[in-house]
Amino acid sequence: MDRAGISYSQDDVRWLVTQIEKLKPFDDVIEALKKLNKRYKLLILSNGDRDMLENAKPHIGFKFDQTI
Repeated sequence: MDRAGISYSQDDVRWLVTQIEKLKPFDDVIEALKKLNKRYKLLILSNGDRDMLENAKPHIGFKFDQTI
């Protein structure tokens, strides 16, 4: 937002982060993950911070084997 010249407050930043944590995958993604999980272990690989990832997990709708 800084680079785009958009003014914001810390409350705006907190709100935005909580919305990112609540994102859900498309339904067909969940179905594909279930099929893949029959043969493979699945994990989340992200450069996001651990707290954000942990808060996002309940909204994903799929339990991964590991988070890195």
